[in-house]
Amino acid sequence: MVEKLLAIGPTGRTVACAFLLVVSAAAALQLPNLAVDRSDDKLISAQDPGWPALHQMEADFGDEQTVLVYVRADDLWTRERLLQLQNVVFTLEDMPGVTSISSLFTTTNIRDKGDYVEAGPLIDLVPRSDEKIAEMRDDAFYSPLMRRNVISSDGLATVISLSYESDPDDPDHPLKVFRQIEQRIDPLRADFDVVFQVGRPRLNKEIDDGLVEDLRVLVPAAIVTLLVTITIFLRSIRILPIPLITSTITLVWTFGFMAVVGIPLTLLTAMVPALIIVIGSTEDVHLIAAYMSSLSGDPKESRPIAIRLMANKVGLPVLITALTTAFGFAANAITPIPLIREFAIASAFAMLANLVVTVLCVPLLLNLIGPRVNPIAGADATPTGIIGVIVRIIDRLSTRYPAMIVLLTIALLTLFGWQIAKVETNNDPLSYFQSDHRFVADANTLHHEIAGLKIFSVTLSSKTEGLFETPRGIAKIAAVQALLDTTGLFDRTQSLADIIALMHQEYHHGDTNYYRIPSAEED
Repeated sequence: MVEKLLAIGPTGRTVACAFLLVVSAAAALQLPNLAVDRSDDKLISAQDPGWPALHQMEADFGDEQTVLVYVRADDLWTRERLLQLQNVVFTLEDMPGVTSISSLFTTTNIRDKGDYVEAGPLIDLVPRSDEKIAEMRDDAFYSPLMRRNVISSDGLATVISLSYESDPDDPDHPLKVFRQIEQRIDPLRADFDVVFQVGRPRLNKEIDDGLVEDLRVLVPAAIVTLLVTITIFLRSIRILPIPLITSTITLVWTFGFMAVVGIPLTLLTAMVPALIIVIGSTEDVHLIAAYMSSLSGDPKESRPIAIRLMANKVGLPVLITALTTAFGFAANAITPIPLIREFAIASAFAMLANLVVTVLCVPLLLNLIGPRVNPIAGADATPTGIIGVIVRIIDRLSTRYPAMIVLLTIALLTLFGWQIAKVETNNDPLSYFQSDHRFVADANTLHHEIAGLKIFSVTLSSKTEGLFETPRGIAKIAAVQALLDTTGLFDRTQSLADIIALMHQEYHHGDTNYYRIPSAEED
């Protein structure tokens, strides 16, 4: 079957050309529908047992995303800087979809003031006097609810926590939120030392930039590598367009297929173009090499004869190679992780599409632009040039040292097999980026100075109605929180119990012995 397709005559070539044009045109029409997915949701299986609990929490407390805006200035606690910050908070509150904002201007300040206990926003309005600002700064440092939660340990940095409603029907919504926040915080950069945002919108923006950068770098790098390799080993410039043409057609088919079946462009599927160029071109190289080795001495008749001989020589091996490669990628489709499953389907289709394109396209191109004389074979039909040197070295090593080669192979298999146990799984979105990436640096700054980017929510429920409105219920919350603190996994924990304990302490004139849950409701 493959041999017949490879050796088709003039009529068959016309049909093949028409088929390639029709399918390519149909696929190209679907390209505008190809979506880009920058989220990390697909790192988790849809069958994961944690999803019901998450959906229940979202139903109880809302399905919202959080963005942290970090600002630092040596003169943070001055009227001028606080007014700038307050204006930005006001503009962020006016953003569409924003549900809540927590900052120095909204965080509850609980502190004994002698005749009364203050329990209101730390900064309702920015005061005019330096003394009042200094008092607010002292209150912020005093409160365990604010230290390393709203302000940094040195008091020179603060965060604005912004919650917004997600829009699952708009894949570009996080990017829109990122741009809207950037537009509002950008004026601060003129007077503040450091200003940045972290959260899902920033993550999606960085992933989007990474996808574009990967395609911009990987595809040209793969093309250059392929062309240089072919030029060096096959020593014919005439054949250079062949793998580029087949790769381009395959890429259009693959992206069209992805658009039709709803597979978006993700961190993994963005590698498919490079795979098509590098892995998919192996069939082209096999066919071209077989064609060259089959060239006869008569230049006029060399092309048709060489194409027929090529089909007989490598038709079946090319089919087997392509199918095994496709099946290898397709095997990953059994995983429950959507990100990997989509990559498996897209890459397997790409390999199969490349087989079809190669079988139909390469004979057409060789018949048109293929060399008429074998450029890599000497007078005795043995390879010459670099490829000849490599062939002779391999032949000499395999002939003289077969036992050593087997032992070396076993040693390498043992070594690499032993290293498999050290492979770790990691679904941290920050691991997408290099350690010196600006986003990673900003996330680490937030981690070291205030609290980390990653928020882990623990939801407690009780069959006893109103339990968590009683001292006994709040004490249970505090016990769970204390257990989480002992793990050492979290920068800090916070719950309703912290607010109750601080209020209890301040009602007893700031006596730290009372920083606990009251033992009775009337206390």
